[in-house]
Amino acid sequence: MRFTSEWQGRVFAQWGTVVVFERPRLVTYTLFAPRGDLEDRPEHRVTMAYELEDLPGGTRLTIRQTDPRPGAVDGASTGDPDDPVLVALRTLLEATGD
Repeated sequence: MRFTSEWQGRVFAQWGTVVVFERPRLVTYTLFAPRGDLEDRPEHRVTMAYELEDLPGGTRLTIRQTDPRPGAVDGASTGDPDDPVLVALRTLLEATGD
């Protein structure tokens, strides 16, 4: 898979591989985000996991990130409505009517 984005007039690319796909509950993938000091090697790839859980009256989305790169911080989504990943997902879902 390949992600591209534009920021301040520059195009940035990231790429990775889906490692787990359990429809409709879980997708996990590795991702390399280029940095000048890192080569594209397994120990420099971030692992992202998106998990859906049925709840009464809705669905919970949990996003987990494991980042082994030097100086990185692991974490889970805080549910911040301004999180760019959540904004993009919300936009996509609203556009498709799901």
